[in-house]
Amino acid sequence: MNQVQPPHNTNIAGNAGEVSPVQFRPQDQAQDRFDFLTGQRDLKAFNKAHSHSSKVRFLRIALPIIAVLMIVGIVGSYYGKLSGAPTLTVQSTSFDDGNMVMKNPVLRGVDRENRPYELKAKEAIQDAKELTKIELHEIDAVIPMEGTSFANIKAGNGLYDSKGKTLLLGGEVDILSDNGIRIKLQDADIDIGAGNMFTNNPVFVSSLQAEIHAGSIAIEENGDSIIFTKGVKMTLYPKTIKSAQVNTSQPK
Repeated sequence: MNQVQPPHNTNIAGNAGEVSPVQFRPQDQAQDRFDFLTGQRDLKAFNKAHSHSSKVRFLRIALPIIAVLMIVGIVGSYYGKLSGAPTLTVQSTSFDDGNMVMKNPVLRGVDRENRPYELKAKEAIQDAKELTKIELHEIDAVIPMEGTSFANIKAGNGLYDSKGKTLLLGGEVDILSDNGIRIKLQDADIDIGAGNMFTNNPVFVSSLQAEIHAGSIAIEENGDSIIFTKGVKMTLYPKTIKSAQVNTSQPK
């Protein structure tokens, strides 16, 4: 399993602005000439309106994968209903007031591109009265992203409802990619059927090149629309962006 490395600290001051709301649409990516999260494009396009494609891609991919791992992985593979299901190991299984309790479940597998992923939880509990619901506690996952990137996803707890096709994440949600992009949420309410996700609590998105603070975020239509609201603040780090641009333009 590839290890996700934490981002490097930077003390480079940037330019901050505040707007509300802010909306990003991935279909506008064709017009982008500068990627403010990776700094690998033309610095002259620094102030372009649609300079947010990497963040959008990361948000769009990460949250649906969390849902898929929890739903298909722990629930599906435990009951053996899936062909070619990932491997699930459980330290112990017991019953408490009729609820099935799995201690330290660990799910391992590979995606369609043969890249490994892993999902761990301290505990998974299936509700005896509502069999469509399963709780997860102290979630820790490492999953493949675009290209060769991996992301580490941690959450204090999760509740999946197969009937309602919803997934609630809480207890602080922390997503960190090995290229230094970080997303921090207090919680997330995911409607898997509709492809929507929202939280009315603070969200923080950062990289070496930029960071965003907002009071809420809403992702709609499977990521076609991503809206930050409530006192949105963006900080950009031009010197870091320029440095990254120079490094990527040098011959290898």
